[in-house]
Amino acid sequence: MTVLIHGAAGAVGGFAVQLAKAAGATVAATASTANMGYVAGLGADLIIDYRGDRFEDHVSDVDLALDFVGGETLERTWMVVKTGGANISRSPSRDADPDAAHNLGYAARAIGCPRSGHGWRAGSRGARCHRT
Repeated sequence: MTVLIHGAAGAVGGFAVQLAKAAGATVAATASTANMGYVAGLGADLIIDYRGDRFEDHVSDVDLALDFVGGETLERTWMVVKTGGANISRSPSRDADPDAAHNLGYAARAIGCPRSGHGWRAGSRGARCHRT
């Protein structure tokens, strides 16, 4: 199994790298140049500098993508997830359609804000769940 992890140097991304490696997956990860050594130490097999390279030029046919970045990164990730694979994000696109993804052979999941009437908002200490 090949897993692509965006935001691999973050708290959740770093944990995801370690879990994927412990499960026996080949792990491709995106991180800044400054964090490449840290992510390598977590066990990633391939680390892509997202500021200098496009991950699409380095990976394809991934079984599972974990996106802790969102936005354009989430949209571009679909190009490298193989049919039957899954793309899981905590920052879904507003245009994401899980039914359409399923019809194409993909699994689309978004990890939403757990409180009714709340949504994600970026802040100085990361994304937080706030009343919308």
